[in-house]
Amino acid sequence: MMKQKSGVIINIASIVGVMGKIFGQANYSASKAGLIGFTKTLAREVAPRGIRANAVAPGFMIQR
Repeated sequence: MMKQKSGVIINIASIVGVMGKIFGQANYSASKAGLIGFTKTLAREVAPRGIRANAVAPGFMIQR
């Protein structure tokens, strides 16, 4: 990506990393929050090289 001066990095996070509301899942919330922070920092580091970094954070799903 650096040689091409373009590219996209996509990380899969979770809305729980932002909200932290699943009882008994502190480890999951912490790891997803860390991934979101990592993605924000990575995006700033690689932006001058034409590379984008994004995190997708799906929410809760209702299943019937």
